[in-house]
Amino acid sequence: MNRQLFLAINGDTTATLTIDDTDKPNKVVDIHLQGRDITGTDLRSIRIHELLQQAMPEMKVTKPEGRAKLTEDFLREVADIYNTAIDNGLKPVVEVSKAYAISTRTASYWIKHCKKKNLVKNSTLTRGG
Repeated sequence: MNRQLFLAINGDTTATLTIDDTDKPNKVVDIHLQGRDITGTDLRSIRIHELLQQAMPEMKVTKPEGRAKLTEDFLREVADIYNTAIDNGLKPVVEVSKAYAISTRTASYWIKHCKKKNLVKNSTLTRGG
C-alpha cells in the first residue's frame, strides 16, 4: 500500500513523497515538488533523507554515502568497463556513465584518473568517447 507525505521544503515549495510500505524496507516511489520555478540549485539543496527522518521517525533512513572514493580498486573497476567498451567498439565514457548511473562529465573525470595511473587502453575515439 502506498502512502503520501506532504512536506514543506521552504516558504514556497512543498514536496509530496509517495512511500510504498508493502515490504520492508519502505521505499520512496515518487517525489513531486510544487511551488515556484524549481532550479537545479533548489534540487541539490533538498536533503531527502533528512525530510524522511522528520516525517517518519519510526523508519530507519540511511544517509547517502556521498561521492565515490577514487581508490585504486575503484579505478580498476572503472578501467575494466572502459577497456571492455574499447574492445567492443563502444564509447567508453558513455559505458562508464551508464554502468554507474552518472553524468558523462563525472565518468570523464574518473577516466582521467585511470589514465594518470595507466589503467586504460588508448582510445582512438574523441568527443563523447
